[in-house]
Amino acid sequence: MSEENKASNTSRPNAAGRPRGAFGGRGGGPGGALGRPVEKAKDFKGTLKRLLAYLKPQRVNLTIVVIFAIVSTTFTVMGPKISGNAMNQLTDGFIAKSIVSGIGGAQPDLKSTLKKYTDAISSAKKAADAAVEKGLTQALNTQKQKAYAQAAQKVDAIVTQKFNEAINTKKQQAYALATQKADAIVTQKFNEAISAKKQLAYTSAQTQAEAAAKAAVDQQFAALLPGVPRSSYGSIPQYVEALKQAYVKADAMAKAGVDAAFAKQQPTMNAQLAAAKTQAEAKAKAAVNAAFIKQQPTMNAQLAAAKSQAQAKAKAAVDTAFAKQ
Repeated sequence: MSEENKASNTSRPNAAGRPRGAFGGRGGGPGGALGRPVEKAKDFKGTLKRLLAYLKPQRVNLTIVVIFAIVSTTFTVMGPKISGNAMNQLTDGFIAKSIVSGIGGAQPDLKSTLKKYTDAISSAKKAADAAVEKGLTQALNTQKQKAYAQAAQKVDAIVTQKFNEAINTKKQQAYALATQKADAIVTQKFNEAISAKKQLAYTSAQTQAEAAAKAAVDQQFAALLPGVPRSSYGSIPQYVEALKQAYVKADAMAKAGVDAAFAKQQPTMNAQLAAAKTQAEAKAKAAVNAAFIKQQPTMNAQLAAAKSQAQAKAKAAVDTAFAKQ
């Protein structure tokens, strides 16, 4: 574009009558945009596409430029690090050479010192190992003894409880058997006594009833046979039959009377039997208690043996648990 066209474009007024600046802005010159907001592209995507289209012929050159820029940046970053590593290697070599030279002069003393140092470290390590082992052993023994005590206490309680339960069960069974036996004996003796008493009552009542019946029959036959002596009535069949029937009736009435009397006394006899049973049961329980007291030393020995066996098992279980740990 010629200088005249540039000048004409620069000084050409816009639609509003104001001259355009050198860059197409309003107000002429760069100072014309101060104080006003920056204008944004109305079509950013379209502008970007046009820009890429403009740069497309130069993509090979741009790619080469980008690659060289990356390589240059990499060298710029890695160069100081590589130089530093090289300096470190040189410095370490110099220091190592200096140390070797110094050690070569003091080698005899250094060997002695190193030997003493090694011996001291070995002794300290052995002492530390012994102390740690001793402390660990003591701690394990303490813990094991505590576990022994807890296990023994627990099994003692369990064994004692089960042993007492077994003894109580056995004692209750003995109570039941003894009271049952005592009740049977008391009931048998009481019934035998009542039966004997009833038989005596039967005999006495029958004797009295038969005497009264004979007197009545004798009086009846005396009225029928006034001149016949009573000693001769035994030879009269009618008298014998009448006396026999009178005896039967008298015996039945006597027995019924005795039974009624005993039935009336039944509550009293039942109370007497219950009291006798209670007394016999108390004696039976006292006998059982005495027998168990007599067996107490044997039972104590059995309990001690059971505790010892349980404690041995508990100790073995604790040892097994510690062995697994």
